[in-house]
Amino acid sequence: MKPRKMNRRLFSNSSPCSRSCAAFTRWDLLAVVVVLALLACVAVPLVASPKLHNQRAVCASNLRQIGRALQLWGNDHGDQTPWVTEFSAGGMRNPPANSTLIQMRNAAYVYYNWISNELVTPQLLVCPADSAKRAATDFSNFPGRGFNNLAFQNGALSYFIGLHGAFDFPQSVLSGDRSFQRDSIEACSLGPTAVAAVFSHTSEARWLDSPSIHGETGNLLLYDGRVEPLSNRGVNTYFYDIGSDNGDTHLLIPY
Repeated sequence: MKPRKMNRRLFSNSSPCSRSCAAFTRWDLLAVVVVLALLACVAVPLVASPKLHNQRAVCASNLRQIGRALQLWGNDHGDQTPWVTEFSAGGMRNPPANSTLIQMRNAAYVYYNWISNELVTPQLLVCPADSAKRAATDFSNFPGRGFNNLAFQNGALSYFIGLHGAFDFPQSVLSGDRSFQRDSIEACSLGPTAVAAVFSHTSEARWLDSPSIHGETGNLLLYDGRVEPLSNRGVNTYFYDIGSDNGDTHLLIPY
């Protein structure tokens, strides 16, 4: 029998790829990096979108609960909000001359105290997408947790107060995201002396880039309990035809 030839390649000291395979060049490495970068560009929005969607959903839920709290308060006060209800009837309007409320009527956080029993927790007052705000855990003034403590107050509040929301005008605005552009600062007939004014028919209402909460969209809470997610165009259209105080809409915004 004729002996088989030895496969010298199996016993060679050199790599089998050294003769038949091309080396991994810098261009190959560059191509891999480009492909990975393109995959990252596609993947990151897909990962981020559920988070953004969830934040907006929580924000809308917070505003609905604020709306329900105001409705519960109104059930015992002639279907009115605290800021249009007389002080003598349990509201904020026309407090006595010696009341500390007179010096505090320009602070949005004060207004939410009037519905604290209905809200139960101030954690609802911070949007999860609003990184500049820190939620308080109760309505006390205790350090480290109290909504009325100096370290919290407007710093624990993501939503403005719509001062002219009215029962007989279901589409009037009660609250919304604080990332809102005002037209001016002026006094309000309800008592506050420095509120954000939005002018009817001439306003260029939009959501601000800074602070940016939901980008070029935002939420408005209407008196009928609906939460409307609106684009810049949508919010501008809404405020164009709205006006309650000399043609203006007044908002207390916790910037």
